Amino acid sequence: MKKNCILILLDSITFDTLNDSKISKKLFPNLDYLAQKYKFKKCVSNSNCTQFVLPSLFSMTMPLDEGGYDYGVKHRNTTFMEILKKEGFKTLIFSNCNQMGADNGYDRGVDENINSFDYRLILEQKINRVILSKFKKNKNLNKNKELINEYKKLLINIKEKIEDADTLIWSKKLIKINNYIFNNINVEISLVDKEPDIILKKLISINPASIWKFLGDKHLEGFNFWKKRLLTSLNWRIKYFVTKSFVPINLLNHATINIVDKLSIFKKKFLETKKPLFIYHHIMDLHDYQNFNSVNFFIRKLKKFPRWYINSFKLKRKRHFLYDSTLMLIDDYIGEIIKILDKDTFLFVTSDHGHRKSLKKKIKRKYITDDYFNEMHGEDIEVPLISNTNIEIDKNNKSNLLDTITITKKILFKLNIDISKYIKLKNYDYDFIISEHSGRGSFDLNKNMYFTISNNYYRMLVAFLENELFIKLYNIKEDIDETNDISNKNENSEVINNMFNYLKKNRKDIILNKLKLISKVHNNFLKID
Repeated sequence: MKKNCILILLDSITFDTLNDSKISKKLFPNLDYLAQKYKFKKCVSNSNCTQFVLPSLFSMTMPLDEGGYDYGVKHRNTTFMEILKKEGFKTLIFSNCNQMGADNGYDRGVDENINSFDYRLILEQKINRVILSKFKKNKNLNKNKELINEYKKLLINIKEKIEDADTLIWSKKLIKINNYIFNNINVEISLVDKEPDIILKKLISINPASIWKFLGDKHLEGFNFWKKRLLTSLNWRIKYFVTKSFVPINLLNHATINIVDKLSIFKKKFLETKKPLFIYHHIMDLHDYQNFNSVNFFIRKLKKFPRWYINSFKLKRKRHFLYDSTLMLIDDYIGEIIKILDKDTFLFVTSDHGHRKSLKKKIKRKYITDDYFNEMHGEDIEVPLISNTNIEIDKNNKSNLLDTITITKKILFKLNIDISKYIKLKNYDYDFIISEHSGRGSFDLNKNMYFTISNNYYRMLVAFLENELFIKLYNIKEDIDETNDISNKNENSEVINNMFNYLKKNRKDIILNKLKLISKVHNNFLKID
């Protein structure tokens, strides 16, 4: 008899949140119960943000593989949900993660997709991170035509997704927003064909965060246009200021729903859906812990303060109250899910990445570039894997470390699925875990590249910036915050070369192409030949 399975992707939970059981059992008793009873594992994510990591989880391939991450898993060979469907599972997504929306392919092989996408944000992110980013950097394209065609494909996809959407967990505000977009998107698509110059002007002159308000607008002049332009610009700038400030709550972010308030819907779906069943349950509540979208939800967080205050002051790495209190509410939610599970259902809880902003005290370290996002440190990529069943480690895995790809393989293995029937997996020896991305904006193998190589003792950062190569090395046993770069010490030369050679061996084509461009190496001990 086939087992059922629930995979909870608890976005932005860090490994050290549960690493001190004396405290976590007081703050997060349900997660701690599973973590201790079934010996939870440390995982190192294959990158540091949802957009980069989800393709690895869903397709069991690295972030920079198979066309990159601009369109999720749309162009990947296969997804684990497709494999599950072929194996006879009823597949369901229950999610409030916007990264899974629109033209990203995460609904491949999915029977039912219950989500709460804010299509304003999806429109903004696709235009800003992919379409405009590609437009700005590629000088060989027929720019105008390429830009407009990409935009049209996005509009058509959003229209289809809203039209087919399951609105079961949408809030009234979200319904209003998405209906506004849907009602104006046909006119916008018509304008793309009839008056592309107007569309081009919109894309280049209007901030992507505001462009949803101008869908269908033909006249980009006059009092009404400039009034709308002023109001949307002010709104965007205030949001940006609040996000970058030290204000602990955000009143002006995108329309979010708290998934923990949808427990009755989740339970009903689990109990009523035909078995065997696989549910991918993506929870963004912790990632969005600063968002203020419900008075009731905020009051429930405040009620957690006494228990949090009594227990959290012992923490070595102190976290923000709103982060921990959100996780405390999620822990209650997971506790209710545990109650409805039977012996025929596996539960896995993990994350796509950590959350450095959860820490009360900012870690002071020197970064290779001005943008700290480019570097992937422990607080960004170390996450837990928790289950209601024991998770075996492969005998040839000397490090006992798991990565995002291995999580999916472990789950399919537990469900007695032979992955080799569907996909040819690369055989990594897992002496180290590789995390990677090509910076903000659209994916491009010709851009600057950032890698982190980790094991239980060391973490090495490798950055290919134009024609220069930078290295940083940390002893993570002695230096938990990774502030003391030891790459300039002769006694670490063997470690540096071993880790770099592992990277070169396992990401061969990418690294060799990058090395051809290198004229300066900022490390005296690294041998790149």
